[in-house]
Amino acid sequence: MTLHLYEKFTLLALHDEKGTLTSPFATYGMSAAIIAELLLEKRITVTDDRRKHVSVVSRTQFGDVMLDEALNEITAGKKERSLTHWVTKLAGTREFHHRIAERLVNRGILTREEKKVLVFNRRTYPTRNPAPEKALVDALRDAIFGEGADVPPRTAVMVSLANAAEFLPALFGRKEIRKQKARIQQVTNGELTGKATAEVIEAMRAAIIVATTVPAIVAATSAASS
Repeated sequence: MTLHLYEKFTLLALHDEKGTLTSPFATYGMSAAIIAELLLEKRITVTDDRRKHVSVVSRTQFGDVMLDEALNEITAGKKERSLTHWVTKLAGTREFHHRIAERLVNRGILTREEKKVLVFNRRTYPTRNPAPEKALVDALRDAIFGEGADVPPRTAVMVSLANAAEFLPALFGRKEIRKQKARIQQVTNGELTGKATAEVIEAMRAAIIVATTVPAIVAATSAASS
């Protein structure tokens, strides 16, 4: 079963039994995965300067609603925006992670459960078919603990995304991942994935920093003025 990068990242981001996101910032990884796929498939490019603006080089559709919507939104932009802008904007799309999870429900990989919490309906997505995630984890293990230089680019991107989201210690053990620090750096430094794809990971980190620091600054400012 072939999955897109954003679908693979979502499988890592969801708790297998609870079906909830394991990180409040997981949606940034999902959006970064979409941007990375647009880069790998040569639909967009990134300017080679400090602004890291995104340009559309091909409007050819994928036939995948999440990728096509992202490409169309970037195309429709009145001016070029940075990688961080698009990672943040896509992550903030309404029902973003639910829409991705529903695709995996339709593929028989996840199941949808609904519970009423106060006046709200809470949707969770426990694992139904663990095989696709197991195959993904096996590929990550081979890339991280292997010694060869022939790591497939898409696997290298997934290692980069999982590393940036700090999923690797939970998957393989913190001590073991610490031992593989040099290998992870080798896989994620952009030599296998391309410089622009590595910059998507940095944009993801930047978006998370913005998401965590701005509320703190606002709260501190409000407290100081009260």
